[in-house]
Amino acid sequence: MNSLSRPGGIGLASTSNALRAAFRLRVFLGYNARYVQSGAREASWMMILSFYSHNGLLISL
Repeated sequence: MNSLSRPGGIGLASTSNALRAAFRLRVFLGYNARYVQSGAREASWMMILSFYSHNGLLISL
C-alpha cells in the first residue's frame, strides 16, 4: 500500500509545482496585456509537457 501511495504523492507535488510555475508565468505575462491569452496557452502546454515528462520519469524508475 505504501509503495502505491508514494508515487502518487510525488506526482501530486510535481503537479502542484507545475501549477505554481504556470501561475507565476501567467502573472509575469499578465503585465503585458496583449500577451495574456497566448501566455495562458503556452503555460497550459508547459503543464501538459511537464506532467507527461514527470510520469515518464516515474515509469523509467
